[in-house]
Amino acid sequence: MKFYNIEQAIDFLKANEVFLFVEKNKLGIKKKDSFSIPDDVLLFLKNNKQELIDYITNKKLFKSVKSAGDYGLPKEITNAKLSNFINSPLHRQKTIDDLYLLTPLQKGFSYHNRHDKESYTAQ
Repeated sequence: MKFYNIEQAIDFLKANEVFLFVEKNKLGIKKKDSFSIPDDVLLFLKNNKQELIDYITNKKLFKSVKSAGDYGLPKEITNAKLSNFINSPLHRQKTIDDLYLLTPLQKGFSYHNRHDKESYTAQ
């Protein structure tokens, strides 16, 4: 497997449920026992150990900054496109009301609850 940058290597590892972490300035690997990391990937990790440590450490410091890869988006979605979408008026925080519409019965309960506080709406 050939990686062109650190993000590609980390994405490959995440896809296989392998996670890198830094503890006391040392690179650690957490994985399922059933997955064997290919030799060429281990060699890449070894050859780029300090760069990986720096990347992971900086990622922790700037965790609030999200990239397209953090959302699992396809490679066609660049960070610039993601940033434009997030900053556009089309994007806003979704609420439960946006995801699940009320059934007609629930709409009736909601209507009567708003207009008559003593109405019975629970079982």
